[in-house]
Amino acid sequence: MSSAPTIQTPIAGREAAGESGEPVAALSEFYRAFNGRDLALMAENWDHADDVAMDNPLGGITRGWPAIRAVYERIFHSPARVQVEFHDYTHHVIGDVFYAVGRERGASPHPASRSISPSARARYFAASAAVGAKFTITARSTTRSS
Repeated sequence: MSSAPTIQTPIAGREAAGESGEPVAALSEFYRAFNGRDLALMAENWDHADDVAMDNPLGGITRGWPAIRAVYERIFHSPARVQVEFHDYTHHVIGDVFYAVGRERGASPHPASRSISPSARARYFAASAAVGAKFTITARSTTRSS
């Protein structure tokens, strides 16, 4: 298996809209929803199957869209304002599935928010789509980098 090139251009949700069947479009839509605190757009970005999963420092391991949605509701309704972007990543497409592995960095101007160091989190996304359809997230995980 050949290695995918590492992409340094950050994805923060401000990118021009691309083809909905492209992995970068799914990542951009996720960050547009997260940074904009847009629960409706986040719902469009996630698959709603019972077996979707998310692992993050705020919610632990969460399974199923209703539980994942509840984590985002807590984040979006908290006084903390966090802006994040995905960078230093690779993405890989295998049939109707893609996964991306990279780093997330961010900052928060709100005093109730914890600071996020420039490469404090490693991020993993997996998404799937019917051929020619929009990718939706099926798994997401975050780990702290050393």
